[in-house]
Amino acid sequence: MFEQQRQSPRSVLAAIFRDSDYRAILVELFLLGVASGLVLPFVALWVTSDLHGTTGQAALIYVPAGIVAVVANIGAGIYSDKVGRRRGVILVALLCGGISRIGLAFATDYRVAIVLYALTGFSPFAIVFALLRDTIISRQSSATGDSGAFITTLERTAFSLGWLVGPVLGGFIIEYTGFGGLFLISGALFLLGLLWAFRTLFDQPAISTRTLTPLRKISAHDALVLGLLFIFGLLLFAGDRGRVMFLTLHLIGNLHFSVVQVSWAYFATVVSELLLMPLSGRLADRFGATRVAIAGVTAQAAFFFSLSIASTVWQILMLQVPYAFVVSTSNGIAIVLAQKSMPAEMSAVSTSTYMVSGGLAPILNSALIGTSVVAGSFPRMFDVLGLLASLSLALVLVLAFLGNRRSISSRS
Repeated sequence: MFEQQRQSPRSVLAAIFRDSDYRAILVELFLLGVASGLVLPFVALWVTSDLHGTTGQAALIYVPAGIVAVVANIGAGIYSDKVGRRRGVILVALLCGGISRIGLAFATDYRVAIVLYALTGFSPFAIVFALLRDTIISRQSSATGDSGAFITTLERTAFSLGWLVGPVLGGFIIEYTGFGGLFLISGALFLLGLLWAFRTLFDQPAISTRTLTPLRKISAHDALVLGLLFIFGLLLFAGDRGRVMFLTLHLIGNLHFSVVQVSWAYFATVVSELLLMPLSGRLADRFGATRVAIAGVTAQAAFFFSLSIASTVWQILMLQVPYAFVVSTSNGIAIVLAQKSMPAEMSAVSTSTYMVSGGLAPILNSALIGTSVVAGSFPRMFDVLGLLASLSLALVLVLAFLGNRRSISSRS
């Protein structure tokens, strides 16, 4: 086995931009970022304003999408690992995302909307990162060297750049065309991503032709790791999804922000992600994904405890900046941690299991917002989300321990 060397950020960047596969994934993630950022921060507001739903219904609309995400994406991950193919799954998910969003543009009934929004749960996101992992493995002896976390977070930054554009554009689109135009543009971007993926994304031959581990041979150790990954993701994404679900309603209903001011709150986070996402990857390559994950989870807990007492525009905006480090952990470094917790040939299953746990986070959040402890209070909900983030710290350590045991066992 060759000796991997850690390369400088400049050499890694140069290698990525010279490589057509890395560039293709970069553009695909940017398109997904714009398309998702246009819609996701405003879905709850759409339910309460255009569909005249309650806060409970606004939270509930995410639940069927979450169930679809768990079933469809884990199933797609298992299939993708078994046959060694990613491209076909990505194309189907993009088509589903585009059609469902265009349908939402014409939905006027809550029951129709909840069915159409459920279809958005089948996302290409996790499989794109499995394809990225395949690409990294196939390039291990090239100029990128031992820089897997840095490359992953750099590619994830493209999604963040899309989110930089999405929420800001979304606020203005709502002001001038309403929510219908918002869904139409988002759906069109998914279809554009479908065309781009069809022309530029390809499976890695060295990965797709190898002998893969069938599902029936998953060991008890692997099953335990997958279960812990799911719980870890559920606790983290309860906060991340809860921020999207409740922050907009809290800012508009309780603090009387305008829609444009809400979009700028999301804008502040994404601008910061452009710096903190690749920085966190570089730190993870140097100090380990576990240590950076611990820092990010701690930051998430601190964010929600602080958000529960923030009351002014500037306090809210200032909190959104360090939240970018939380995103770099839950949507960047934690993906690396999940992939390294399992054998390389199971990267789609491990990535999907972690990522789709966010699909059940709305169920947890919907249950919590109606409890006597929270009683519909957004500040109390933010405190609960901070507590859940605190609980996930122990799981980071357990996952790291099990990952080390697997590595030692495979070497021996």
